[in-house]
Amino acid sequence: MHTDAVKPGDRVLLIDDLIATGGTMMAGKKLLEKLGATVTEGAAIVDCAP
Repeated sequence: MHTDAVKPGDRVLLIDDLIATGGTMMAGKKLLEKLGATVTEGAAIVDCAP
């Protein structure tokens, strides 16, 4: 993620392509918050089609 991807005060919807332990999503949340954004929601998209 580029440091100028969000600005302080931005509200962000964090979407992950798969949730297993939640580690990637939590790392993304921490990074976004470090840049000053507020993560308002989180979602995971999973496709388990054969």
